[in-house]
Amino acid sequence: MSLIASLELFTSPGGWYWNPDAGTGYRRYPFFADRVAQLKQRFAPNGQALLVAGCGYGYLVDEARTAGYNAWGVDASAWALGQSPVAAFVRQADVLVASQLDAAANAAGLHGNPPRWDLLLTEDLLTCMSDAEISTALGLLRARCRANLAHLVTVADPAMTQDARLNWKTAAQWKAILSPPDVVLDENGQAL
Repeated sequence: MSLIASLELFTSPGGWYWNPDAGTGYRRYPFFADRVAQLKQRFAPNGQALLVAGCGYGYLVDEARTAGYNAWGVDASAWALGQSPVAAFVRQADVLVASQLDAAANAAGLHGNPPRWDLLLTEDLLTCMSDAEISTALGLLRARCRANLAHLVTVADPAMTQDARLNWKTAAQWKAILSPPDVVLDENGQAL
């Protein structure tokens, strides 16, 4: 399955966050504010350039901008980005393509070779990738961030049925891949 097809599982009608029974579909869940609160505890907002990779609709970008970050988002899904309340601050980009990441940074006013973000956060992005894609993405993202990356990952829960199309890992498996040097947070923004 391609990265774009995997990401559509999260954001399109019938996708993981989509809840047709609620009548509203994907929406601004309370966990977005919780995630920004956790981010603020680690990196106090002072206008730093923050990239949210895998931003979906951009709700986390919006929350981070409100909190004082110069937040931008990228996502491979044009459909998800078309739903964004902060369309001016999100760009379509595949994190596996350096030129697309650089174009998003340039749109945010960043320069350099490659342009670098002050902070970079992946938002449930890695679960949508194969292990090989994760390795490629990490190299590209780390090269475009001044500090260590932070990753929000959904941890496999043996008590729940897991969608076989996603790359589920336990907390220990995510930590083995991502830290050190990166910060690893669970879906609630708590450090693993």
